[in-house]
Amino acid sequence: MAGFLLAEILEKQVQGKRPVALLGYGPGATIVFHCLLELHKRSQGSLIYSATLIALPEGPSAVQWAAARSVVSYEVVNCYSDRDWVGAIAARLYTLSAKVAGLRAVGVEGIRDVEVSDLVGGHLQLRQKVGQIMERVRTGEGSSTVKTEDKEAAAAEEAQAEDVVV
Repeated sequence: MAGFLLAEILEKQVQGKRPVALLGYGPGATIVFHCLLELHKRSQGSLIYSATLIALPEGPSAVQWAAARSVVSYEVVNCYSDRDWVGAIAARLYTLSAKVAGLRAVGVEGIRDVEVSDLVGGHLQLRQKVGQIMERVRTGEGSSTVKTEDKEAAAAEEAQAEDVVV
């Protein structure tokens, strides 16, 4: 619901007629992601400059990532930490998938994955570490992006992977 409302506000250009950069961590990342999906449904592709999702507690499909990416002019960044156990438990509220974006690289074309496990000891440190995480996003340290030639291999791997319910 909040993602829908954010999309509506952005569509009405309450912020002015300039593209915006969106940043969310934990449940805030979910709001940003659902806002991007809603903007895709509304064919509003020029409103978002960049979107940074930190500890996203969901496991979107490659199709959902592509839809979200389609409305962002510069980049979509997935910041993840394999040490976020609170996030892992909270993710079970949103998905039964073991492929939670906030816990691993998503490996989807057009999405930049940034590893922040060394910066964040756990979910409760996210708020204090947002500045350091954004500095890492800015510098590109710990980043990986799936290239077009890797797309088929990633799709085959995703098709073979089995969802695990914990």
